[in-house]
Amino acid sequence: LRKARCSTNRIGRTVAAVHAIEIAWRSG
Repeated sequence: LRKARCSTNRIGRTVAAVHAIEIAWRSG
């Protein structure tokens, strides 16, 4: 459970980073 939780957190951070990059890219 602890390992899965860490994995989920890692995926969440990756998605958040990609989303932030997409917003920055759209802003120009």
